[in-house]
Amino acid sequence: MECCPSFRLVSGQGRPSLVRARRQQRVLYFYFHDPELGLIHIRLTTWFPFTVQVWVNGHSWLAQQMLHRRLGFTQHDNALLDLDDPQATQKLADRFVDQNWPKILHRLVRPVNPLMRQPEFSTDVIFTSREALAGLYPRLLDHAAVNFSAKDILTFRGRRLHPRFEGEVLTHCQKGRWPGARIKPCMKTNSRARPR
Repeated sequence: MECCPSFRLVSGQGRPSLVRARRQQRVLYFYFHDPELGLIHIRLTTWFPFTVQVWVNGHSWLAQQMLHRRLGFTQHDNALLDLDDPQATQKLADRFVDQNWPKILHRLVRPVNPLMRQPEFSTDVIFTSREALAGLYPRLLDHAAVNFSAKDILTFRGRRLHPRFEGEVLTHCQKGRWPGARIKPCMKTNSRARPR
């Protein structure tokens, strides 16, 4: 858990708004030994805007370049020692800043950043009045009851439908007095109401 830049919802005149704020959130660290860059790590925040930081060590990058060119050296921690060809090594080191960094960073971030894959977002919809929702709500209930499959319901729970699954997945549609109408998928003893 770390304090990172994100947003928070604040009340305002007429409607709430989003403002920038530092929020306590889970942060993921990914460590890689990249064939071009050597040892790197990527830091990803788990709240919007999913900020990504990539740490690249210039000495690790240089060591990888020297290995590709079969230039002899000894590496001790982060230091490169006993260089076979110091002048060729310096020429390689000078090329570090000229790499196509946007392309390299895009390649590194793509597997870990949800914004660069197919993300799933949920959102709250605010209606201007109860009457505006009343005409749409029964259609939403019917749509959910008819169209949500067992696969969808398991996905809500972060699970997959296994081909050998022999359990039963049920969907209950309860239409009572406002605001009691809801769709409730059930699997064994677990249930999750949606929407409510």
